[in-house]
Amino acid sequence: MNDSDLIPVTNLQPAPDQARENPMIWTGEEEAMGVFLNAGEADDALDLLFAAVDSANGISAELDPAAWAFVPVDMTVNLFRQPAGTWLGMKTRMIIHDNGIGQTQTTLFDQQGSLGAGLQTLFIRPNGS
Repeated sequence: MNDSDLIPVTNLQPAPDQARENPMIWTGEEEAMGVFLNAGEADDALDLLFAAVDSANGISAELDPAAWAFVPVDMTVNLFRQPAGTWLGMKTRMIIHDNGIGQTQTTLFDQQGSLGAGLQTLFIRPNGS
């Protein structure tokens, strides 16, 4: 893909009920998350962390998902320590650029404090285009 393939995206406005600054969530045990990543195996805290970070673009949604698609095309997770336990927290921020590309920046933490960060590049388009 090069710059000539990009569709200009204009009039990006937060959804009225979703305009929020740096939303924060906690997610817990796999039973609470409804996530079982490895059939027949117990998921560890790191498995659950990656599953949670993958949802960061939806948590930080500043655009109306009925009108806009904001699909992560990659994900980078940078940890300076392993998660302690399976209760994990995320504080997210979506950055929207007018060229149809954005980012989700996520601070990761657990009950002991900060443990790293996540970053997603977002492909942003109006639904139906």
